[in-house]
Amino acid sequence: MRAKKNIFPIIAVFIVLGLIPLITLGQGKDTINNKLRNAKYLENGYILVLPFPPQMYEAQGDQYICLKSKLNPGQLSDLFRRSLTSTLMYNMNDLYNVVEPNDNLSYKNSDISVLYQITNFKTSHKKLKAYYKGYPHFTLWQLLGPLYKRWGSDCVNNVRQKPNRIRHKYVKAEIMKDKDSIYTSIVSRYDALYTLFITDFEMHTRFKNCLDLQDNVYQRDIFIHYTLLDINGDFIEGGVVGTTFQSSSNDAKKIIENNISILTGLIIANIRNKISGT
Repeated sequence: MRAKKNIFPIIAVFIVLGLIPLITLGQGKDTINNKLRNAKYLENGYILVLPFPPQMYEAQGDQYICLKSKLNPGQLSDLFRRSLTSTLMYNMNDLYNVVEPNDNLSYKNSDISVLYQITNFKTSHKKLKAYYKGYPHFTLWQLLGPLYKRWGSDCVNNVRQKPNRIRHKYVKAEIMKDKDSIYTSIVSRYDALYTLFITDFEMHTRFKNCLDLQDNVYQRDIFIHYTLLDINGDFIEGGVVGTTFQSSSNDAKKIIENNISILTGLIIANIRNKISGT
């Protein structure tokens, strides 16, 4: 007699194949639910945005901008500080509720003053989080020539100043020990779930040659340091974003219009990946 085939494995295969869509659908629902929970969570809270402390403004070559823009160094620093914060908040507003503390630095007990006082700004070195190349392609003459033909110099020391994307200084915000309750209390007053610290502003000016200096042709770098902390003061995300651009203008407003929005966009892209969990 011909042996009967064991049909159990075949039936099992069909059962498993039938369950796969259900399993996938269940996972899809979980993913959607997680996204909804994240969205709802953020809708119920704010991100508190802190501008960089005035002393964390580092600018080399800004005297040319001051002269053109008819500003003193303090006024220029304040212009960059306010423009960076307002642009960042404007661009974040499409995704999150954002709020800024009153910028009352003259009062030592104001929220922003206390937040600065209870924060340690620790320096380390790390790779840039993001970098935007805003300068034109090098010519063959520049590629074959020495480094200063591509990256410029200060026309005095002829120091190599190529931006180092792999190892760059990073200023990280950390809440001091035993000050976390003060931090949480202040952040809670703004219904904030996170605090985005802008911790440092760097701007460097270079010239390809000394004729460029006379003709007002510049190559500049701007680097923005940031740290994202949660309501407990725990580190979520942080780093440095930067851009290098070529310009023939020392107009502060044009420099801000052409570059600050790009840099804030890089910051938002990085924190979005950490906050949303998607």
